[in-house]
Amino acid sequence: MNINRAILFLILLTLGIQVVILYRGSGVSGRGGSHPPAVADAPANSAFDITGLPFEGRSDTSVVLVEFSDYECPFCARHSLTVAPIIKKEFIDTGKVRHVFVNNPLPFHSHAHILALAALCAGEQKTYWEMHDVLFQKKPIETKDIATAAESLGLNVERFQHCVERSPEGEERINKDIQVAKDLKLTATPSFAIGVADSAGRAVLKRIIVGAQPAEIFSKELNATLSSPKKG
Repeated sequence: MNINRAILFLILLTLGIQVVILYRGSGVSGRGGSHPPAVADAPANSAFDITGLPFEGRSDTSVVLVEFSDYECPFCARHSLTVAPIIKKEFIDTGKVRHVFVNNPLPFHSHAHILALAALCAGEQKTYWEMHDVLFQKKPIETKDIATAAESLGLNVERFQHCVERSPEGEERINKDIQVAKDLKLTATPSFAIGVADSAGRAVLKRIIVGAQPAEIFSKELNATLSSPKKG
């Protein structure tokens, strides 16, 4: 009986390890349930206003890559540190694509909200993307570590901390971002939407990418949108 129990325990342990490996391999943090496909068409007629959102690249570039991300998500950090530099070099720095960032702090990441505020408050001192990079590289959690990051970037730390603690504009921006992600049913991070900016300042979405996917997937989807004879 003891031998049978031992064998059963080993079988269950093996299955459990396989489940963990599969979950880690999916490259997403999410709210549970089955994960959506890695690449799919965007919901029909999906579009949202990207005016005022942090972006990098040329403001007049019509093709946009919208990132829905969480500063405490390990898969978001993986994308930021490995694949994002490749995309930036190939598409953003060359003026082909505009990269737009939307905050989607997941509720079970207890520090994600304040980290999103930290990036927005750094943006008020014109260092949004520098703070974005530091947050993913250094992974600060404690308030003092976030302040240290701000100091390392040459920010006015007192002004920065006041913004993080009392910024109704930042809170409003994050709440709007979360609602956009909910409307698009993007419950996993990181997620990405590829679309085209229209004359009203909206991103008209074409494709959705879910998870920290390889650079080849982004290149394929972005090139397909860029080569489309009718982008908008």
